[in-house]
Amino acid sequence: MPPTEIRKRGLLIFFLIIVSTACNLPLKGAVSASPTPPQATTPPNQNTGTIPTPRTAAPPTDTPTSAPPSEHRIGVRLVDGVGEFYDRINSERFVPRGNNYIRLAPQRREDGSTQVYHSVFDPRGYNPEAISSAFQEMHDLGYNSVRVFVSQNTIGASGGLDPAYMDNVIDFLRLAQENELHVIITQDWLPGGKYGRILNRDCCDTFTMMNVHFLTQAGLEANQAYFQDFASYLIEHDAPMEALFSYELRNELYFDMDFPPLSFTSGKITALNGETYDMSRLEDKQRMVAENMVLWIDQVRESILKVDPSSLVSVGFFWPQ
Repeated sequence: MPPTEIRKRGLLIFFLIIVSTACNLPLKGAVSASPTPPQATTPPNQNTGTIPTPRTAAPPTDTPTSAPPSEHRIGVRLVDGVGEFYDRINSERFVPRGNNYIRLAPQRREDGSTQVYHSVFDPRGYNPEAISSAFQEMHDLGYNSVRVFVSQNTIGASGGLDPAYMDNVIDFLRLAQENELHVIITQDWLPGGKYGRILNRDCCDTFTMMNVHFLTQAGLEANQAYFQDFASYLIEHDAPMEALFSYELRNELYFDMDFPPLSFTSGKITALNGETYDMSRLEDKQRMVAENMVLWIDQVRESILKVDPSSLVSVGFFWPQ
């Protein structure tokens, strides 16, 4: 990787579904299972503990934070029936062009193993000088956007999010704003701690791996709690929200066909939407994935907008499938 740490290969292709408070763009398409996850295959119970907790975890808050957030600069609108990004300040069309900003380092996972993973915001490794230099170069090259990963291994604390980690996220936004860049914040997984305890309510006999996130009530509530906490921290600590392009719910949203319940060949499963699906029928599995994926995205988005009303919410997909 070059000294500027810019990932110049694989320019950000924004194959994202963007939704905002300004207008609801239709969500179309289907998604199928990925044969391998985008990171090491670790069942949720290894990342969050092995003993399911009772259904007593507090649901995500339904009330906005007391401090009103600054408005995000980039919005979406319909022009002659076609969706586009636009700059809320000058009303001009906005065309995102940018890179992933990536640093990797060994990290300790909650189960004690080590994973080489995204380390940009790690408290002991955060390097604002290198980031500022890269952002200046990106700006000079005509880029206006950057995407960055948070790490489920190092962002979490037993009660929620690590303040030192989150303060680095805020500084990253500040540096991006200074260089007229707009930031997509993405992730592959949720941290353990508080969020793992919620997730474990529906893990791991009937639903496991990515499937527990997108097909269960506990998966929905764990993700709602995480994103609300994330947005609330930024707002309450005066982050430059106008520099935040979108909260990306997943880098690659996918389902695991080789794990329950999609690996089942018989029996009926009741999913997040309350509907029951026959696991002996491929068309039922496909319908369960499609219907619950859209519901999950909509519900997590709604929870973010309760905290950060002008924000954009996006999601990436595993493109070969």
